[in-house]
Amino acid sequence: MTQFHLPEPLTMALTMTLVILATCLNYLVIWSQNRQQRALLWMVAASLLSGSTFIVRLIWPGLEGVIFAQPAVLTGVSCVWMGCRVAAGHRPRIAALPLPGAFWLLCACIPRFLHNPSARFAVSYLLVVPLLLLALRALWPSPIPKRAGRLFVSGLLGLLAVLCLAWGLLQAVSIFRDLGLGIDLTTVPVSAFAVMGFYLVLSFAFVALVKEESEWAHGRAAFTDALTGLPNRRSLDERLTAAVKGAQRDGQPLAVIMIDVDQFKAYNDRYGHPAGDACLQTVATCLQTSLPPERAEVMRYGGEEFTAVIRQTDARGAMALAERMRQAVAARHLPHEGGVIGVVSISLGIAVMEPQSRHTGVIDGISLIAAADRALYRAKETGRNRATLFTPADAEGVALRGRTRMSPGLST
Repeated sequence: MTQFHLPEPLTMALTMTLVILATCLNYLVIWSQNRQQRALLWMVAASLLSGSTFIVRLIWPGLEGVIFAQPAVLTGVSCVWMGCRVAAGHRPRIAALPLPGAFWLLCACIPRFLHNPSARFAVSYLLVVPLLLLALRALWPSPIPKRAGRLFVSGLLGLLAVLCLAWGLLQAVSIFRDLGLGIDLTTVPVSAFAVMGFYLVLSFAFVALVKEESEWAHGRAAFTDALTGLPNRRSLDERLTAAVKGAQRDGQPLAVIMIDVDQFKAYNDRYGHPAGDACLQTVATCLQTSLPPERAEVMRYGGEEFTAVIRQTDARGAMALAERMRQAVAARHLPHEGGVIGVVSISLGIAVMEPQSRHTGVIDGISLIAAADRALYRAKETGRNRATLFTPADAEGVALRGRTRMSPGLST
């Protein structure tokens, strides 16, 4: 019985095709579970474009196949760049996608370039280098604290960029001087193995990156208020606890400001809940922009209430920042016929934990929130649209721990 043996290049091309298809299937399965991760679709396009070039080279072993295959490979690497941009939260630059391939085709219009293998490969490899570096640049800086997947992808892109640069430069030198590289090193099998290995390893690395991004996004959503984009009450519990520990360790004052939108129920009743949501978003923006970002955070406490935690700030500084917030909201001139001044306004209660002074009873996160809440209550009692500081007189006869509305887990 006669056995049928596939030619070696065909065997390798079929192997690579199966690997590329398996890689694409892996991307598509993961994408189907979370269709927000569109970066995976770019990686599918990259794998298909680069893998299909070797089938073309098998069908067209001459220059016709080269003219088609090389731009496709470069476009595939461009898709890797786009995938990294999307994974990092940036928009893909569609217009830049075909540029490397178009440049290679422009060079191919020169007969001496087209008939010189070293020239073709020199331009191809040197065009790949900036694409890989752009992909690497798209991933950094990153807000994600756990960066194992990102480091994995970055290391792979960086290593390949170095190898492509070295090989491209050697090919460029060999155009003018024979370095004894040998034509076999630039044939389809070697390139196929390189591309197959790159996309196979990249698939595992990129999936790890996407998983890392998804976990971070879900974790961030759990600590973020959906309406205003500010940290939520759950985040306040953790951040205030950390701020208190830092203030006690460093011997620095820590201020908390409780903020309430005046007559907000009347605003909702008169203007409707969509307008009320827009009002809260505007107030949140005013509060954020009024505080020094390097030492202050604003969080949504709940409903129409917000909380600002300000590190390294004494009573005088906290009062000045509270007044700045109050004026910023009033300056927006949001109409509020049921309000105290005809436009949306806020009332603020300020409390400061001074490590050197404990006579006010403000000694930890729970009592700090309770004191600010007490000061806010006094601001609303005395006419609203004002900032009031918690004083030792407020502490007399007031059980601060009993007045707190913080979560039970908040402590020093």
